[in-house]
Amino acid sequence: MTAIYLLLRSLLRDRISAGLYYLLTKAALLYYLVPLPFLKRWYGAAIQTVTPKGQMKIAQIPLTWTNYAVHADGKMYVNTYTGIQMATVSVWLLVVCLLMARQLSEYLRTARRITRYTDTKMTNRQREFVAGLQEEYRVKRRIALYQGEAGEPAMTFGVYRPVIICGRETGSREAELLVRHEMVHIRRLDALWKILLQFATFLHWWNPLMWALYRELDRVCELSCDETVMRGKTEEEIREYLRLLIEEAREEAKPGRNLLKWKSGFGNNKRKIKERMDNLMRKKRWNRFAAGMLVTALIFANSMTTFAYRDTDRAGKCVAGRNRKYLANGYLPVCA
Repeated sequence: MTAIYLLLRSLLRDRISAGLYYLLTKAALLYYLVPLPFLKRWYGAAIQTVTPKGQMKIAQIPLTWTNYAVHADGKMYVNTYTGIQMATVSVWLLVVCLLMARQLSEYLRTARRITRYTDTKMTNRQREFVAGLQEEYRVKRRIALYQGEAGEPAMTFGVYRPVIICGRETGSREAELLVRHEMVHIRRLDALWKILLQFATFLHWWNPLMWALYRELDRVCELSCDETVMRGKTEEEIREYLRLLIEEAREEAKPGRNLLKWKSGFGNNKRKIKERMDNLMRKKRWNRFAAGMLVTALIFANSMTTFAYRDTDRAGKCVAGRNRKYLANGYLPVCA
């Protein structure tokens, strides 16, 4: 799915909106997290209902892979790769633990930073300001808004009860644009998707396509958020938003700024800011129905690979049958 997405992006480039690209990256992410073999039975039943009897034959290969041997066609072959497999799993698990430890350290550092703000109470002006934008963007979760340090880039933490930190004066035009941007992140559950992305990266750290998806999802997340905030706005309002992008990027690039993880932020590095500016200035097409149909077609096409998985239930029955056979002949059974 990731490879198809990268190919699609290289062909279409900037002809379609970042919102569609964001949907595709989220669909690709699910492929790394959701076990797909269960779809095999559904597809098999669907094919049998539309295929006349006698036109389809399913070949079953009696193959059982155990820890120490491979049983196939009534013969047993010694598995000499057990040691290599165990070493590979050990290396994979070690890297997963190191990545998780690093992210846990970043999370704790971020949590300590946020605690400084959550110890204070929101003012009535902040509550009214957030309530108005929540109603506009139809966000029903409880959201806290706190005044950050002067010049501190806007950012959002949390999923269930998000916290927005904004360094601009509450009620100002700049604060409104910044909080609108963060409100879109909250409405779309972008923080949750980034957590899922981190988890998938832990599991598939060895896959270069996973790292490509990691960078791509983070990129199109901000691009699509900008498009949502500026949808239907005038050119003057877009220019005002672009100026704010530049100011926030400058603040974040200043020495001594702690770049926190586990957050959705407005500011970013210069290269990404330029890309976001170019993206807003281009006119692209966005059709929800067409986007949904394209995502559904790609998901269905990629899910057909589930036929490559072996049926675990039949494999278990095969193992049990062979073990009974070996016991009858005086041999010890081999556990799968």
